[in-house]
Amino acid sequence: MATVKEKYYWGELRLATAAGDWASRTPAKAYDGTSIPWHELFRKFNKHCKNGIDVCHFASHTQALALLLAFDSSSCDDDPPPEKGVYSVRLGDECMLPWERVRETTESYHTLRDYDSPLMAVSQSLLAYYAYALGSYDACLQHLRDIPDLADPHCFVPPASAAEGAHPILGWGYAPATRCICLQGMAHEKLHPKEPERALKHYARGISLLSVVLVDLSPSPVEHTSFTPFHEAWRWTERLLWRAIVLAAQTYDVDSPDLWQWFELYDKCSLFWPPSFRSWHRSAVCALRLRAIVLRYSTTIPAIPSGKLPAWFPEARAVVHEYHAILTASSSFPRAGQRNLRVEDFVDLCVAIWETSGASGDHASWVIEILWWATRLTFNSFRVYRHMMRLALVSGDISLAKRTLKLYAQVVSKAHQASDAGVGADADTDRHWVETLVSGARMLCRCAAALPGLDGIADARAAGDYIQQARTRLNSEDRDLVASVDLAEGIWNSIMALKEENPYTRTQRLDKAHSLLVRSIEVHPTPAGHFHLALSHARHGSVQNLDEAIVNASYALEGDPTEIRYWHFLGLLLAAQEKWKAADEILMRAEQIGDEYVQDDETEREVDGPPATVTSNIPVGINGTAYPASRRSSVLDTPVLSVRVLESELGSLEPASQLLKPTLDHPLPSQQDTFEHALQLRMTQLALAEYVEGAEGAVQKGVEIFHWIAERRGGASTGSRRTLHLSDFQNDVIEPSATPQAASATSHGGGDSNLRPMPISITVEPATPDAQSHGPSNVDVSRASVDGSARKSMDGSRRRSFDVLPSPRSSIAVGDGNDLSPKDQSKGKKVQRLLKHGVHQGHQRLTTISRKIGSSSISRHSGLSSRSSPDLNAALRPENFPYQASSIHSRRITSFVRPYDVLSFESPPPPPPPTLPPIESKTNWNARSSQERRLVSNLWLMSAATFRRLGKIEQARGAIQDAEVRDENNPAVWVQLGLYYLALDKVPHAIDALQKALFVAPDDVEASIHLCRIYLDDKTLNLTENTVTSDNVDLAAGILSRLTKAPAWDVPEAWFFLARAYTLQGRKDRAQECLKLALTLAKHRGVREISKAIGWCI
Repeated sequence: MATVKEKYYWGELRLATAAGDWASRTPAKAYDGTSIPWHELFRKFNKHCKNGIDVCHFASHTQALALLLAFDSSSCDDDPPPEKGVYSVRLGDECMLPWERVRETTESYHTLRDYDSPLMAVSQSLLAYYAYALGSYDACLQHLRDIPDLADPHCFVPPASAAEGAHPILGWGYAPATRCICLQGMAHEKLHPKEPERALKHYARGISLLSVVLVDLSPSPVEHTSFTPFHEAWRWTERLLWRAIVLAAQTYDVDSPDLWQWFELYDKCSLFWPPSFRSWHRSAVCALRLRAIVLRYSTTIPAIPSGKLPAWFPEARAVVHEYHAILTASSSFPRAGQRNLRVEDFVDLCVAIWETSGASGDHASWVIEILWWATRLTFNSFRVYRHMMRLALVSGDISLAKRTLKLYAQVVSKAHQASDAGVGADADTDRHWVETLVSGARMLCRCAAALPGLDGIADARAAGDYIQQARTRLNSEDRDLVASVDLAEGIWNSIMALKEENPYTRTQRLDKAHSLLVRSIEVHPTPAGHFHLALSHARHGSVQNLDEAIVNASYALEGDPTEIRYWHFLGLLLAAQEKWKAADEILMRAEQIGDEYVQDDETEREVDGPPATVTSNIPVGINGTAYPASRRSSVLDTPVLSVRVLESELGSLEPASQLLKPTLDHPLPSQQDTFEHALQLRMTQLALAEYVEGAEGAVQKGVEIFHWIAERRGGASTGSRRTLHLSDFQNDVIEPSATPQAASATSHGGGDSNLRPMPISITVEPATPDAQSHGPSNVDVSRASVDGSARKSMDGSRRRSFDVLPSPRSSIAVGDGNDLSPKDQSKGKKVQRLLKHGVHQGHQRLTTISRKIGSSSISRHSGLSSRSSPDLNAALRPENFPYQASSIHSRRITSFVRPYDVLSFESPPPPPPPTLPPIESKTNWNARSSQERRLVSNLWLMSAATFRRLGKIEQARGAIQDAEVRDENNPAVWVQLGLYYLALDKVPHAIDALQKALFVAPDDVEASIHLCRIYLDDKTLNLTENTVTSDNVDLAAGILSRLTKAPAWDVPEAWFFLARAYTLQGRKDRAQECLKLALTLAKHRGVREISKAIGWCI
């Protein structure tokens, strides 16, 4: 019967050998609780356990060999850092003795071989261990052949200890069994280096053993409670898996299931290991696995991310998480002159995974978190800054992107200056330097172009500095880089021409921009280059040519047929040439592209997208000719060949930077961007429908667009949406004589309508006035009629949405005389005083202009019935957009005291607000971008303008209210409110609303033009025979003079009204010049302004 001490020391020896802490001074405890060294443990075990002397003998020799093998290492884990490179994948001389230790180890080997013991499996396994350490690989295999079953841990369990303690099989048998299998594979590696399949075959015998062990240890892997008691077993397990993975990566194809089986097994075992365990081996395995994922799933990236992560992405994130934990535990901040290469390479791997998953800005946050973590383990790493700038840009964090770009430029430029060889170890490559600065410069140009007035001019100037810095290290032989720099500089010059607001340098900058864009296309044609060249041809100036713009837009579309903005732009150009059918076809194709990617549901739909070759279906070219398909970009169309993860002749992994994809010309749009682009496209379709089909067709199209928005942004259920009766609406169009503006024209006795000339189209979007205006006999300012009589038919005539300019056939009486008088200098000061006075009055009226639209402004008993119009709110239910208090909804209009007041009226109590939806049906609308809210607000305003032109004044008021709810800071809301009052002939209220718009946005072109239009109207001039000018005329002339020098330099309405002001002032020569320019600008006017629909750069 075993004594208590015998059982105790059996357990202590088992725990000590299983833990494998061979170099420890106190591996065990005596029976009285005191710590004892190895030799004392062996002595006490032999004293109390007489039937286990052989076990103790083999344990002492195992500990001796382990110490000899770890003689040159600080740890028995045998995990030295690589001699060169980031990772070492050389299997090398692991478990091989240094030559100075071979002699004494040989003596121990002979002693063991002559020792007679009944524990044959234990004895032979230890002899195989010694033989391999001495380099006798054949002897090692011979010893292993004498063991009945290497994969059976029961063969290595001493009979006397079978029932002693917990996990007897794991404690005694698992480590020797794993060691034997590993040594067998290692011996075959040495004997057959050209046949790694042999070693892999023997390593595979350990899979079944590991599977059983993982089941036994599965309850608590996270706390690593199963690691320390079985350290020796895990040490041999990791060695077996490590060598098998390296051989499999060299042997198997990246798609081979055998390779991924080893990766999965390593991943399961690593759950039991602390992050500090064999960090170099595990870092290499994680890098190999991430590299394999990139190579396996690296396919063509969609031009517009679908928003759905691939099925393999959770696996990649799990590996990234593990690698992150390993580096956190094993890395530290580098010393001076050193770099943390593992962290930098890990960053490249994370970016490569993100690119392979679709490179979507919607899923870039996890990479940005990794980059922030990397900044704490690196010192001014240009690689980290370069990736952070790019990721911050695509994710929408422009502020972070700007700061990081500035830091990157400073760090790399200083490192390059300090390097004697030009590009040293701490300086980024010339290609990366140029690509990053060009991308950053174009980002700054986009940001500047999106801001009004002089806002963003600092960003635009910084972009120019970055472009010049990029040229300092530009290789003239690298054609694609040269073209990208020319493209960026061309874009920068065009943006500076718009942002500087300098009429003296604008022409020179635009001409230089055009020449740079042409040179970029000649050096290396790209879709973006053709697109921006088409924009240059479409812009007003000496190079304006819509035919050339269509040609270049077609080239851009062929190069990247999945870019919805290229389709949109081509549709706008075709519409500007009055090719309505072709424009509608292009926009419909673009609409299908947007539908493929904007869907948020999980159901896959089949969409009839554009064909692979789009030239045969696009009516482009001057003569309708197709363009060569060779211009299509092939950056993303190159198929990824199946390759091996690791080349056998390499001793280290290739840098992860080689896995990164070529830099794209512009970032791929996020889901938010895709939705906004698709919405802008549909707004163009709405404008085109009104030009072609009239206001009735525009209302029907508007209903479809609102339904589309509701479906993409959490639309209400079908049961809660009201039915739209379009047929009723189409049969109930109000006659012009019934509209308030027709009655207003009669009551105020303007001019004879038969003498009113036919207007030509000039559009200010989204405000489109339609009320009658009566000017003097020599210059007649007309407004569009409600019944659409100013509309042209499909044979080439065009419907006018902003009809204010007389046609070339109309007569304009202009007298003789000079355009300047001696009093011009004094008049300038007078205009300044009038402008200041107008601004002061505008501040005083702020409390008045923000009041509610009275519901009695149109009688409830009038002929304007809301039943005849479709309910657009049915498409956007309150469930979709939470109701918020509106400055228009919540205020009431009081009477205005003005010298020219015609009516004094009050408003009844405001209508009740929309019913608040239940809490569970609310969406996250408030969390969406302000740009999206602005677009939806503008869409409501377009509907309001359409309703107003139809005479549906009550519906127009409701659409304005809804627009204000969506975006209370939208100045266009107040512009439409002013036009709403003009339709009711309430001029004082209209002036207040337009001044409110200018208070919100002082440089708002539409508000300024409409305000000046009112000042130049005969009802506000109060002219007499002895008065040539008035204060209102001088004020309008001053406003328009400044406006045409800066933001409205290419807006024909501004020049037309400036011509009218000059005519009233007697400056007839200047009036003729302005009028000619207005007509020139109006000649190439499209259905929408390109700057608002697409923008001047991408």
